[in-house]
Amino acid sequence: MINTSGFLSVIDHGVTVHWENGPTLHKMVAQVRYRLAEDVESPLEVLRVGASQRCADWDADAEGAQCFVAANHDVSAQWLWREAGAGWAAQLIIRNIGEAAIFADGLDIILIDAQRNGLFRLGTTPDQWRTQTAPGVLAVQPLASDQGRQPAILLRALTPIRILPWLETTNTQFLRFSARQEMHAQALSANEVVSSANIWIVAGDDIDELLQLRLPVLAESTPDNDDGLMETDFQQPWYHGSPMLLTVLAIGSTITQDRELARVFSHKPTLVSQDIDDTGQRMIKHTGSVNGYLHRIVEVIGPDDIYPHPYSTMGTGQEWLTARELQVEMIEPTILRIGEHLSDSEIARLKTRTDLGDC
Repeated sequence: MINTSGFLSVIDHGVTVHWENGPTLHKMVAQVRYRLAEDVESPLEVLRVGASQRCADWDADAEGAQCFVAANHDVSAQWLWREAGAGWAAQLIIRNIGEAAIFADGLDIILIDAQRNGLFRLGTTPDQWRTQTAPGVLAVQPLASDQGRQPAILLRALTPIRILPWLETTNTQFLRFSARQEMHAQALSANEVVSSANIWIVAGDDIDELLQLRLPVLAESTPDNDDGLMETDFQQPWYHGSPMLLTVLAIGSTITQDRELARVFSHKPTLVSQDIDDTGQRMIKHTGSVNGYLHRIVEVIGPDDIYPHPYSTMGTGQEWLTARELQVEMIEPTILRIGEHLSDSEIARLKTRTDLGDC
């Protein structure tokens, strides 16, 4: 039987997933490993992504999604979690934000380390675990458990990209787990983006049943590095809408050259709909519920400073993410407008269309 009692939370700067009468995966993080030279003898650099900093403007309640971000001088990374079927899917998206090429060694999409207080708990010691592994697959279930039944867990890649699930234990304790996508010194030029596979996590009480589950279908998430770049006039004004008054945008913030869309984003909507009325005018409706502020970016922006939002539901070129901090100024406060709010029936209709793939 599939265990549907699980919940995802942020605890101690990491991600925890716990199922009632089932497994606990605690203090999960992600990690990017790369080198600044192609030579495999060159020093290995590491960027770790925890749950300390959320992606700017990301609504944690939107469709059960969570997004976390980290960056250094070379790389920015977004760690995305989404509800997927009866479980969750995790993905890592990285971007070269430096001026020179980097060479990606590997992406640890999920990393749990006992030395950092991480837990991979199944109710009994690892010497009682039955484990099945294959490229992209790890399934574990105890032969006996102090939880009254035998909780099973499956971690599986949702795409055919080769993932190496690595579980390290002793007879008495868990040591380390990693779902790693090897990159083999893949070169990333300046501003280039790479997305990992999605790792699906689901729990139950029968390891064989978990292995036979149909994989959930997620939206395509591999970004096109050139999507919208050639058609974009970077000299035109850029805007950012937020319920907060800002002077600096964090890495990973949403910006757009569409002033009206930025105004709508200032109301913190979880759903935005764009349509054309009978007179040929654009209509924007949304689920936002707060007043906010419209900001303008006051710095010069070029192709290396931003990139297309990999999960945008807006039109091509309408929604971008920042690759560095940007200075902004407030243009005007924004007030919710009568007639723009989506009704319950409109929301239901839009979600039905999305599920059917019509929008």
